[in-house]
Amino acid sequence: MHAIFLLAVAALPNDETLRRLKRELNMKKLGYLLTTFAFLLVLFFALALFTRPSVREGHAYNTKNHVALYLFTYKTLPTNYVLKSQVKNYGVQPSDGKYIGGDVFYYSGRIKEYTACTDLRECDLSYPNNDVKRGLNRLVYTADCSEIYYSATHYGDKGEPAFVPVTLSSIYAVSTSFCIAFFVITAAEATVFVVFFTVNKAKKAEYLAELGTSFALAAVTYITVLLSPLILLVMLVDKVKNALEYARER
Repeated sequence: MHAIFLLAVAALPNDETLRRLKRELNMKKLGYLLTTFAFLLVLFFALALFTRPSVREGHAYNTKNHVALYLFTYKTLPTNYVLKSQVKNYGVQPSDGKYIGGDVFYYSGRIKEYTACTDLRECDLSYPNNDVKRGLNRLVYTADCSEIYYSATHYGDKGEPAFVPVTLSSIYAVSTSFCIAFFVITAAEATVFVVFFTVNKAKKAEYLAELGTSFALAAVTYITVLLSPLILLVMLVDKVKNALEYARER
């Protein structure tokens, strides 16, 4: 029994082994943390790009942010806009994807609390799909396109607010928020990295090698988790496609 006890004690990890295991665990945690930061950086960078509105001269647009950005950039409406005088019945939606816009805005009394300018124009936005009428959404802008106001209530006829100012900051608000998140995550990752290797400066090279292994393991794990649903979806679509082709052949 005494010999068995001695063998059991000898099999227990010593202090050095425990320190090494603890260090490896900490490196794995750090690797997963930095990998998480890296994936978030890619995500926020992609979202910042994809949500940033952009316009090109000569193209057609009809949404609030795109039309407003077009006005700010090119000082005129997109090419899909026509005047009321150019359509047969301006009480309903024009045909061929056209939108009514560019006519003088005659409700200047309703917008005087927002702007002192009286030389104003108006244009329609995003026609409803289930109605032949032109809807409630409008942009009102100054003749020089320096000020733009949005109305989702037909200038206050159908509720409040009657107008909301549109600026370049508001147009890029969503994209800007993702940019801010990107820089915050970048700063957080850099801070964690610098603090860790400042504290462990003596073993920097050794820890860098271990961190590289942990980072790679974490990256593989994340990629596997993220790609698995996509792979399953592709397989499901392929199965459905084959089943449909088999059904047609029969």
